[in-house]
Amino acid sequence: MARRGHQAYDEGRSLWARPVLCAVAVLLAAATVGALVAWTLTDWLVTPLYTAEARLFVSEDPAGASETKPAASAGDDLASSCAVMIESDDLLVYVATQTEFPYVIEALREAIEVVPGGSQGELLVSVTLNNAEEAASVANTVVSVSAERLPQMLAGVSATVIAEADVPQVPSSPDMLVAACIGAVAGAFFGGTALVAVALLDNRVRGASTLRRISSLPVLARIPDPRLLAGGDNDEDLSEAPPHRRSDGADCTTQLTAEADSFTRAFRLLSVNLESALPLRDRRRAAARVVGVTSSVHGEGKTCTAINLAIVLGQSGYRTLLIDADLRASHVAPLLSLAAAPGLSDVLVGSVDLRNPLQYISGADRLFALVAGRPVSRPANLLRGDRVKAAMRTYAQAFDVIIVNLPPVVPATDELLFSRMTDGVLMVVQRGKSRNEDVRESLEKLDLAHAPVLGFVLTCAAVSSRKSSLSNTVSE
Repeated sequence: MARRGHQAYDEGRSLWARPVLCAVAVLLAAATVGALVAWTLTDWLVTPLYTAEARLFVSEDPAGASETKPAASAGDDLASSCAVMIESDDLLVYVATQTEFPYVIEALREAIEVVPGGSQGELLVSVTLNNAEEAASVANTVVSVSAERLPQMLAGVSATVIAEADVPQVPSSPDMLVAACIGAVAGAFFGGTALVAVALLDNRVRGASTLRRISSLPVLARIPDPRLLAGGDNDEDLSEAPPHRRSDGADCTTQLTAEADSFTRAFRLLSVNLESALPLRDRRRAAARVVGVTSSVHGEGKTCTAINLAIVLGQSGYRTLLIDADLRASHVAPLLSLAAAPGLSDVLVGSVDLRNPLQYISGADRLFALVAGRPVSRPANLLRGDRVKAAMRTYAQAFDVIIVNLPPVVPATDELLFSRMTDGVLMVVQRGKSRNEDVRESLEKLDLAHAPVLGFVLTCAAVSSRKSSLSNTVSE
């Protein structure tokens, strides 16, 4: 139960941690861009307005104090009455004539707002215009004219300017912070919508959970990208990558089991699970087990998987033969620094004896390789002939395990007939590259070819920090 719990924890973290971080990064970037765009557009398209404020104090004339209401009520009513009077056309006519700017009464009425202030008898005069200097000038004109005219327009009233308006330095409208927040929300919304659309349209394999939705076949191993373990990038196709290379550049194809990293443990796990799915030491069988390794298309890591699986089996004591049957795009010879010919094609055309092309892989005990050989015009015809069956029977008598690097399934035609001669096929799927429909099509074509598929090998899998994640049982 603890092992299964660790497996679920590691798989969940590896499957969701990176996508969630990417989604958060995209949303933050979209929100930032939205805020910047909103800020810029508001600054360009919206005319800024400036509000200047001046203060006026109004009170009752002492001569008429005995005939007025109580002080508090009278003060409140007086301030309200004076505010209405200041905003009336009767007083704005004087303001329009005394201001240095040519404003009509209608424009002044819209720009001026008078409200009672915080203290009794205090009036706050606000003037909002698109020019800061003009707003301050008009506000000062309003309070000066009001201080002069209110006593004449309202009997028993005195008015005094208590604070003149300063030139505003910051626009009162638009609120750039509010605009930026609205832009950030809009950007995050559109970014989230784009993420949902991409997720719905994305048909690539994202992990073991995707494979479980495609098929009930088990995931026999999750292989991390060795270039990521070595600090490299992941921009190349795995078909062209060395099977395993340390960060110092030394080739580790013949020393795979010497380093206890995630990559090595993954292939050890694959060999153990392969033994469980297809017993390699079967005393009832005199011939070798033949295991095919294929993928949907090129560049998913099938050649690297076949090479490293053969190395692990050879170092585990099995007499192992690695055959490169991908005659159209062979990579085994250059990856293992072997002679490119003679090879399988030479054997099938009958130009060499069966044992002559076998090459010993130095550093890997009991491991031999049969490379693809010289290029031929129609490799499919060779792989479906009687010579290949006779060759496989002969090799099966001399080895315990034969690992065959098969051509990819989707573009293959008659080459699929070779998969019938295997005891089981491993389907290599690269996380983030393999498409769901290609995997389904591959499984259908292998089923039509009567090739038994043992399970999936997921390459470029997320690397877990827990060592137990690669020592778990077969994924169900």
